[in-house]
Amino acid sequence: AVVLIGKNRVRDFIFSNCILAFTIKDQDVIFQKILKEKNFLQYAEETENFSRKLGCDYSGGAWAVGFLFDFLDNLLAHRELKKAFDPNFKECWAHSIKTAAMAWSFANISKLSNTQCRQAFMVGLTHDIGRILMWLVYPQESTKILKDFARFKQGNQWEAQLELEIERKYLNIGHNEIGSMLLSATEFMSEVEEIVAFHHDIDLLKVRSSKFLQVAQCVNLADDLVERMNSKLKIGEEEISKCLLKLVSPLSITAPTVLGVIESLKTKQVLF
Repeated sequence: AVVLIGKNRVRDFIFSNCILAFTIKDQDVIFQKILKEKNFLQYAEETENFSRKLGCDYSGGAWAVGFLFDFLDNLLAHRELKKAFDPNFKECWAHSIKTAAMAWSFANISKLSNTQCRQAFMVGLTHDIGRILMWLVYPQESTKILKDFARFKQGNQWEAQLELEIERKYLNIGHNEIGSMLLSATEFMSEVEEIVAFHHDIDLLKVRSSKFLQVAQCVNLADDLVERMNSKLKIGEEEISKCLLKLVSPLSITAPTVLGVIESLKTKQVLF
């Protein structure tokens, strides 16, 4: 396997499988069935290609996260939940891709370290992974949550914090906490689990673990802007300036710089 696909891919495959072993009791039996699917590595390959198109050096990590999306996607199918949640799954993956691209770009422009840039990229890819586990474990409650999401978005009443309030209303837990628990199960992704846990609550992260503050703010800003783009809300210098003012400790970037990042990513066809 190392000769055929490389050491890094084999390592990432093992780490990804370990994550699932911690979270899904019957994963070994299901895993053998899923391996026979024709498009089993669809998201792994697409996420890896995306990282190369973006020009960052984390294709191995991107492949591992994409593999996790592949497994969860097929698990939804084997549990007869794919039809109900497939549009949401694709939306979650696309949102994660865009957030990772923006967060990584903001980290680079802010001249953060290579480790911090990598963390921004990986958190962007995984910050909403808990949503999918939520659909798998609590499908009925998740359907109600998604309906509430849609209702508030249609009424232009959407705020990021509202998402967690709706989830906790039905489940007493948010997707950020579930995603954090998934990532903390393996050494490979454990370094970013705390940022995933608090990517909606930067104030609390500043008190708990200030060393991640700059990375978390790159992800928080990217997440906010991508959600605005998905909702087709206006994004100009004024709107971006307001987003920057919300940050606990402003990044060393300006609204025109952010607009430049968005245009650059569109040129690279990353913001598809």
